[in-house]
Amino acid sequence: MIKMKRIIGTLVTIVAVLMFNIAPAMAQEGLFPICYQSVNQPPIGGYQLDLNLLIDSADTTVTGTADIVNGSIPVDVKSDIKGTYSIIASGPYVVINAKGYPEVKIPPNGELYIPPNAELHLSFDSGFNSDSHAVYEYRSEGTGPYTTVDLPMAPTACFK
Repeated sequence: MIKMKRIIGTLVTIVAVLMFNIAPAMAQEGLFPICYQSVNQPPIGGYQLDLNLLIDSADTTVTGTADIVNGSIPVDVKSDIKGTYSIIASGPYVVINAKGYPEVKIPPNGELYIPPNAELHLSFDSGFNSDSHAVYEYRSEGTGPYTTVDLPMAPTACFK
């Protein structure tokens, strides 16, 4: 019964966000989307990071996708993001820590180890609107050392 109430609450939140255009900051209970894009990068040759995340406040988990590209060097890394988020009361700031994994189909026996190809550390104000900042580490070949990119972020429309 508790699980059913949680599912209904989550569906109500999603419908409210979609139909009434309620900002995620107003729907911080339950399950809600947040989407961010890097800003202030050169239009040609700069890094572009797109994040499409789904927050589950009951479990303090984050899932979603990340895509980082760069026009001047051959970088196009797509990741499925899985991690956690926490609210820092002294800020109040929200911090997301997550790992990204390449999009891979796992065989039926499930015996496959896939190393992460990305790590995400995202912080922003508790309203999910301003002071957003991401430290994104990626591996373009899936192995080897991480490349670290430090980017300012801004909210963008979800469900494009």
